[in-house]
Amino acid sequence: MSVSGKHWAIDGGVLAAIERLVPEGGTVLELGSGDGTAALVERYTVFSVEDEGTWVGHCEGATYIHAPFTSPEGNLPRWYDVEVLRQRLPETYDLLLIDGPAGHKGRDGILHHLDLFRTDVPILVDDTVRSHEADIARELAMRLNRPMHVFWNFSLIPVEPLTAEDVARIQWQAVRVLEKKDEAYVRRYFTTSEPAREIDRLEWHQKVAELRERKKSKKEGGVSLRIGRIITFPGRLLMKAVRKR
Repeated sequence: MSVSGKHWAIDGGVLAAIERLVPEGGTVLELGSGDGTAALVERYTVFSVEDEGTWVGHCEGATYIHAPFTSPEGNLPRWYDVEVLRQRLPETYDLLLIDGPAGHKGRDGILHHLDLFRTDVPILVDDTVRSHEADIARELAMRLNRPMHVFWNFSLIPVEPLTAEDVARIQWQAVRVLEKKDEAYVRRYFTTSEPAREIDRLEWHQKVAELRERKKSKKEGGVSLRIGRIITFPGRLLMKAVRKR
């Protein structure tokens, strides 16, 4: 994301979401580069599409694709140079992160050029706290016939619905970011800065632990049940034979 020449880093909630969906060593294609790219390259192979030449190469380790902002013919919105993308986008990647171009330039060009991208990978749309980005996320989910998980400042369109533990882990980090925002920031996007229910990231931390324990118990219970069936199989088989007589 870029505002007045500054590129903001993607936050902890976004990073947590990506970590739940992409295994370490996987590949991320991001539209819009910033300081957050540095965090991504520590775990992933990263391709960064950037329209501003001064930001190309900003983070060592990422493969930059310089696609200047252009004005296409017809009624299409201004967006990245499509011909550059057509020639240079990677063929395979594990997640598409939409965090560019800069918000004030508009990001809905992707809706007119969806054919350039893989539609069989998770898509994360950042900054959906703003209506423009929220509209893009909703349309992508509708057109791809996919579920959409909405967090307070970004939306996730996975290939399959997230598990309860995935949601809890991401929300834990997302709330952590929200707790640091001041009242003026929150009021820019919400009708009130006072939540009806207290926002507490520790609650989500506990939820993660509960879900993990529940999953562990269910797994152990399943194993015990299978062992029990194996042990009692001869007896059950004998009883069945007796009943037939």
